[in-house]
This record gives sequence, structure tokens and C-alpha cells, in this order.
Amino acid sequence: MSSISNKALLDKALRLGEITVIEYFLETSFYQNAVLHFLKTEHEYHGAVAEMMKYKL
Repeated sequence: MSSISNKALLDKALRLGEITVIEYFLETSFYQNAVLHFLKTEHEYHGAVAEMMKYKL
């Protein structure tokens, strides 16, 4: 997920006045929500794998 982080680009756009502070915080919020959703999904995946491995052993 860190490879798709656009924080540096957002910082530069904000510094150069291309986006507003509100747009900056909205974009970072969207990114953080995506990361949270990804981590939650990954957690559920590992839980399912652990449940299946329980029967394999």
C-alpha cells in the first residue's frame, strides 16, 4: 500500500496552491480509509486461513 501513497504529491500540490486545505484533508482521508479497509480485509483473510488450517492439522 505504501507504493501507492500520494502524500508527497499532495504536499507539493498544497504547497504550490494547486489544491485547498479541505481537498488535501479529503484526499488523505480517502487514502486512510482505503488503507483501513485493506487491513481489515487482510485480517479477515488471515482469520479464514487460520480457521481452515485448524482442520488440516
